[in-house]
Order: sequence, then structure tokens, then C-alpha cells
Amino acid sequence: MTRPRRRLAALGGALVALLALAGGVAAHAQLVASSPAPGEVLATPPPELRLTFSEPLEGGFSSADLVDAAGSTILSEAGAVDPADPFTLVVPLPDLADGVYTVTWQSLSTADGHPARGFFSFGVGDVEVAGAVSGQERTGADPADPIGLAGKWLAYVALLLGAGVPLFAGAILRETPLRRVPKVLGALLVAGGVALLLLAVRLPLSEGDSVAGYLLGSRGGLLALARSGILLAGGAAVLLLARRGGTVAALRAAAATALVGIGLHVATGHAAALGSPVPVLVQVVHLLAAATWLSGVLSLAVLASRPSAVLDGHPPAMAELVPRFSALALVSIALVGLTGLYTEWTQLGGLPTTDDAWGRALILKLVIVGAALAVGGVNHLDGGRRPARLGGLRARLSVETVLALAVLAASALLSTTPPAANRGIALEPRPSALGDIQRAIGLSVIPGRPGVNQLAVDLRGTIGDLPLDLLVTQVETGDETRISLAGAAPGTEPIDHTAHVARPPTGGVERYVADALVLPADTRWDASVVIGDGAGGELIRQRFTFVMGDERLREGAAGTLADGALIAGLLLLCGGMLGVGLGLGGLALPRCEATASRLALLGGGSLAAVAGLAIGVGRLVGAA
Repeated sequence: MTRPRRRLAALGGALVALLALAGGVAAHAQLVASSPAPGEVLATPPPELRLTFSEPLEGGFSSADLVDAAGSTILSEAGAVDPADPFTLVVPLPDLADGVYTVTWQSLSTADGHPARGFFSFGVGDVEVAGAVSGQERTGADPADPIGLAGKWLAYVALLLGAGVPLFAGAILRETPLRRVPKVLGALLVAGGVALLLLAVRLPLSEGDSVAGYLLGSRGGLLALARSGILLAGGAAVLLLARRGGTVAALRAAAATALVGIGLHVATGHAAALGSPVPVLVQVVHLLAAATWLSGVLSLAVLASRPSAVLDGHPPAMAELVPRFSALALVSIALVGLTGLYTEWTQLGGLPTTDDAWGRALILKLVIVGAALAVGGVNHLDGGRRPARLGGLRARLSVETVLALAVLAASALLSTTPPAANRGIALEPRPSALGDIQRAIGLSVIPGRPGVNQLAVDLRGTIGDLPLDLLVTQVETGDETRISLAGAAPGTEPIDHTAHVARPPTGGVERYVADALVLPADTRWDASVVIGDGAGGELIRQRFTFVMGDERLREGAAGTLADGALIAGLLLLCGGMLGVGLGLGGLALPRCEATASRLALLGGGSLAAVAGLAIGVGRLVGAA
């Protein structure tokens, strides 16, 4: 096998490995709480169902069906989005007879346009809910599969190269005349637009919905049309300008098309579901920095192997190009890292773990990024002056290109993977009268918004057969609810309004969840986790307090010594201001050209400062 074919095989292997991971991806608007809860048995029929999801819902495409134990349909495609809470679907119910009922729900996220489907069962009267009481599944409409992932990967390549290659041509190649590059960018943009359009049409077809109804009647459909339309029209314009010989105009058109496409892409991602423009802005900066790095690596790899394919005349020496690009690479990598930290922390509220698909995909991406940066670091230190060192510059650039494209495949995987929706907001434990705090007991509110919530008790260790109770009191009214989560204490009444379930231990932590708790806005709560001794007494008690605000938990959230999102914002602000100052002062980055260093410091520093300032202001407004 020749060397180019070996490189192509390595690239294909990396992409196939990532595409294969898409099979276990779930849909996006996940059910996080409900009333009635899965498995709950109520003494009297509920007047309505309330289903709370992890992302805001499209009203015309989110509904629920209700069937009884005999399979007879009670309700079909019923329900409406709560006007006061876009995350909640409300389904009015008729007067239900005693029995077991199954709810099958369908949801469509307004944030990313992806559907979800699932079910749960509950009972009314003196019945028992047996078997599987709940489940969620990836639907056929969700593009989290090899075909959908490949289409998204192609769109990523088109957007990032469309934004980054013109920058590389102007800042690194400068006056060197180009050939074919605008035509390649135009073709990529057109191909990306076609891929996005096919994915948008494929989604409603796989669900049996109207294509026109989805594309014209939902936010996700309209944005999908806009994204594909921008890429198709922009790509056609680039090809037309390139054919007429306007290389500079064609590159500018490609950059403008890609910038608009990146903005629309972020508007259909997870960042759009967070209810603030700050994550959207930070994600745009993240993608622009990634575009600079990816385009530079790919362009250097092509120039090192076949310069005549993209340049007219004699190409500049690698000893000139590498120090120029290294300046942009150093700044863009710093931006990618800090904006990525902010995005990851806002999505997860902490560091990624292998417990969920999002965490696994993110860890995979970080590993690939680390490998690419290691190879890039060698290239930076080499500076293009000693091409035979450590395997040769051409081979290292090929490896770095493969890794960079694999990073895009991992990013496509992340875009079709839902962030963990069940971590919730951890509460700060209150000390006892003696000043003691039971650190082995934790309590979280899921999702932490007004309405239906779960309270999750996390125990580090196991309690065996000892009883575990959760006492929840609304301070304003004094109403107290005792929820038996495990080993019911002697004399306690059966729970008839909430479900409780023990989750398998993860990392030495065992989780017990009390579901279907309605926490209205502007209410204050006192909750205590009690571990009994099995004879009616108490062994351990840990108290928590919190206040539910108008939109989210207002007081009681546990503080952390390190807030990754805030740290990223401070580093972006300080680093950005420092970069702008150093750029104005004419400082050159280590082993980099002075002109390229000034451009990188001024441009990257400005983006970093704007993003950091936005994060800081967003945190202050949120705290207020």
C-alpha cells in the first residue's frame, strides 16, 4: 500500500470508529420528571399529566398517548406545552377508573430539532404496577446513526474550512496566488448544504410526519432550511466567482457563508437550550478558533505534499509558513480549550464521566485533541526547519490532519448526543445543632426548575436493610411529606403520591430518587434525609434547605471550590486583554513570525475578551 493510501486508510479507520459509536446515542428532549411518576400508584385519579423535559418543546410535535391495561386507547396525541413553562407538557385527563395505565410520549426539542420517545406506567386504586414502568428510546428520526453522523461531519468540514481557509490564505500565504482552492470550498459548501437538507427531510420521513409541516412549522425545521439554503446559495456564489477569476472575492464569499452557517449551526445545538445568549456566543468563538486550527493544519499538509495542486508558482518554504501558522495555532488552541471548558461545564455542571453517552463522547474528543496537539507541538518546535526530524514534517502533518478530522467526527457525535439530564442541582448540606455535616449524604433537585421535580438522595456507601426516609416540608405552609425510599420504617404509611426507585451504585455512590414532587415558583423548602435504625429510631439525619425561584433554584445550591465555567470566563477575559495589549505592543510569540503574532494576538485576544466579558456579565445577571 502506498503512503497516501495508508494515510487515507488511517483517516477512514478513525472516522469509522467514531461513526460506530453513534448506535447507542439517545434522543435529546429527555423526560426528567413527571406527575404521576413512573410506577406510582394513586388512591384517586389525577386530573392531568405533567411531563417535564430537559429541553424546551415544540408544541405541534410533542404529545402523549394513554392506554389502559387492556390496550384500549384513552387519549391519542393529547397535550399542550405549558404557557408558563416551555419544558413541560400538560395533558388533561378524563375521570379514570381503577387500573394500570401506560403513557407513551413523543417530544421534539425546539433547541436542536431532535425528537424523543418513551413511555411510563402508573396505577389508580388498589393495583400493582408490574414489569418495566418506564423507558426512553432513540427514535428513527434522530440522526444519531452512521448516516446522520457522516452528514453532520461533512457539514462541519464545509463550515470550518469555509471560515478558516480564507484566513489561512490571507494571513499565512499572503500574496501567493492560489488555484482551485475557491472551487474546492464552493463544492464543499454545496455538498454540506445538500447533506443538511437531506438530513432535515429524512427526520420527519422516518417518523411518518409531514415533511412540509416539519420544515415550515417548527423552529428546528426552519433553521434546517436556513442552514442548508445558506450553504447552497453561498457555495454556488463561490463557484460562480471562482469561475470568473475572482479568487479574492470567492474566498470572501466562502468566509461570509461559513460565518452565517456557523451562527445558524450553534442556534440549533445544545447551547441554544440553556436560555442565555452567552453559551451561544462562546460556542461561536469556539468554532471560529477550531476553524483556524483545522484549516491551517490541513492546508500545511497539502502544501507539504502537493503544493502545485493549490498554488500557482513556487510555494513559500515550510520554514516560513510554519512559524506564521504557529502564531494563529497557539492562540486558536487556547481559545478552543477555554471555550470548550466553559461549554462542557455549562452542559454538565462538572467534569465529564463515563456514566453517560455525552461524557464518553466528550472524553473521546479530548483524547483525540490531546494527541493532535502533541503532534502539533512537535511541528511548532521544529518550525519547518528540520523536516526529517521525528519522522519528517510531511508525515507529522498528515497524522495531525487525520486527528483533526477525527476531532470533527467526535464533535458530530457530541451534537447528536444529549448532555446528561439527570445530574440536577446539588444542595448545600446544613450543619446540625452540634455543627456536624454528614458528607456521605447528598441531595439534588432535578431539573431544578419550578414545577415537577425529582429529589435524588446520594449515599456514599450502602445502608443494607436500614430504612431511608426523605422528609420534605414547604416552609410557608408547614405541610410535611414523608417519603420512604428504602426499608420502610415501622409505623409509616404507604406512599401514595410519589414513586421511589433505587439506582445501581455508580462510583461507590448509591442513588435513591423521589419523583413527582411539585415545587412551585417562589417557595421555600426544608428537606431532611433520615437513616433509621430499623426499630423506629434514627441513626443519621442530614438537613438541606432551598428556595425555588421564578425560573430556577434561587438559594441552597452547593458551592464549589472551582467553578469551571467562571474560571474559563476569567481566563478568557484576562488572557484576551493581555493578548490585545501585547499585540499592540508588537510582541512576537515564541518561535513565531512577528506579523502573524500581532494578527493572532489582536484578533484572538479581542474574541477572548468579548467572550470572557459576556460570561462574567451573564454570571452577575444570573446571580442577581
